[in-house]
Amino acid sequence: MPNAQDLAFVQLATASGLAEFTEGQIAISKSLNPAVRDFGQQMVTDHTAAGNQLSAIAAQEQIPVLTGLEPPELSSRSNSSAIRNSLEPISTCKWPIT
Repeated sequence: MPNAQDLAFVQLATASGLAEFTEGQIAISKSLNPAVRDFGQQMVTDHTAAGNQLSAIAAQEQIPVLTGLEPPELSSRSNSSAIRNSLEPISTCKWPIT
């Protein structure tokens, strides 16, 4: 059984990664600037890889992961910041991701 700190980290990291992935998709589909589209693609690529790695570790530890975001989390960039800020108290936990 995972402890509360590990569960919170996985849920918050997953939510943040899904938000960044979605923002990358928006940049790809909406921007007319090729540099912005390239950056959006890099966000999608990076956050897909990180999400896959986190999901694999979470599965080994039997920690559930989010599979999507609720509309309020997608509609406000401030919520993504709130998620990242809420990770600060648990940033000292030892996690095997390098």
